[in-house]
Formats: sequence, C-alpha cells, structure tokens
Amino acid sequence: MEVYFGQAIKNQQLYAQKKILEMLGDRLILDSWESSIGQGITGVCEGSILEKGVVSTSTIEADALPIAATQIRPFLAGLPFHVEGISIVMHPNNPWVPTAHANIRKFSVKLGSGENFKWYGGGFDLTPYKPIKEICQMWHRNTKEYLDSFDDRLYFDWKKQCDEYFYLDHRNEARGIGGIFFDDYIGHEIYDEKMIIGLIDLFFDMFFNITSTLMDRSYTDDDKKFQEWRRGRYAEFNLLKDRGTQFGLKTQGRI
Repeated sequence: MEVYFGQAIKNQQLYAQKKILEMLGDRLILDSWESSIGQGITGVCEGSILEKGVVSTSTIEADALPIAATQIRPFLAGLPFHVEGISIVMHPNNPWVPTAHANIRKFSVKLGSGENFKWYGGGFDLTPYKPIKEICQMWHRNTKEYLDSFDDRLYFDWKKQCDEYFYLDHRNEARGIGGIFFDDYIGHEIYDEKMIIGLIDLFFDMFFNITSTLMDRSYTDDDKKFQEWRRGRYAEFNLLKDRGTQFGLKTQGRI
C-alpha cells in the first residue's frame, strides 16, 4: 500500500502546481532532493496571490523512530521505520484570504516479529485574518459531511483534537478557527487509505474556492499589519509546539 499512498500524494502535489498556475497565476516551483535517509520534492511558491506557499512531499526511512512521531505508543520509538507524507501551507498576500495548512502522513514501523505496524497522522486548519461567518461554517460543514460518509464518530473527535492542538496555552489563544487533527490513527482495513488521501482533495477544493472568492477584495494598510502580526503567532506555534517541525528536525529532513 505504500506505493499507492506515495503516488497519490505526488499526484496531489502536481494538481496543486497546476491549480496555483491556472487559478492564481502563480508558480509552484518543484525541487527534488535526496539524503541518506530519504527523498522528496519541495514545492515553493512566492507569487502575487500566494505570498508564500509550500506543497511538499517526502519519504523517510531510517533505523530509529523518533519519540516525536508517536505520543501514545512510546514502545515503537527506536525501531526501524518508513514514513511518507505531504505537507501544505498557504500564506496569501491579501488579508481577506485565510492562511491554510494541511498534511497527511503514513508511518510504518518494523516490529521485532518482522511484521509492519502502520498508522496515519494529519489534518488541516484555517487561520482567517478577516473572518467571514459563512466561509467558516462552510469549512466545518464540508469537513463533517466528508468524514461522516466514512464514520460519523470521526469529525467531533478530530475537531476536538485540532482545537486542543493548535492552541498557544501561554497566550490563551487559538491559532485560528480549527478544522481537524488526528495522530496515531490505525484506521479501518477497508477505507482508511482512501479516506486519508481524500482529505487533501477536500482541503484543496475548499482552499481554492475560498481564495477565488476573496483574493480580489480591497484591503487597508491596517489589515496588512494585522495579518503580519498574526503570522508571528503562527511562527511561534510552529517553533514551540508543532510535532511535525520537531520530527523534521530530529530526522534531519528538509523543513
């Protein structure tokens, strides 16, 4: 199944590149890399609509799983592992367009018995600078409808995890309006892979719809200053709390 998952996320990266060019007129530049523990394709956009956008895929394989990779199964730390995923963040130029973030990843650890133990992590969230009620409602409604089509227990559980995860405790402040977040998800033998990959398709549908609706709205200097101030909080969260950032640093991946 690793082949299917890996090819699917590469196809999603190419879709993003095409959509960013066709809809926004910006270019996502793809750069392949290799290291002693893996390989990947980093996609970076610095354009007029997307001030900074990243859509990157990676595959890492090494002898010792970092503890940051799994909080509820510490007994897996130190075992040989394989992980592949896609990571996305979109920082718009226009403050009317929210910052959006998404990622999915698939872990596989080789147990002492020789069997592979797999699980998934990921999610997506939205950070508006000028919130619009209807768009915020759409974000959550579409997400719930998608997950309910597989398992009606997932949305509220993953939404709660998102609200708790993307929160700066020392500031008593949420990063945005949330979305979903899941870690250490073993999944369902029938639909897990399809459902997880489909989350990125859903994310792109919602993000590009929101962007096309709002990207031409006028804004003030104060709007831009507020956006930049809130981005500082975004960076603060990534440096202080983000497990993906910690994992990338500990595996010497390209981050």
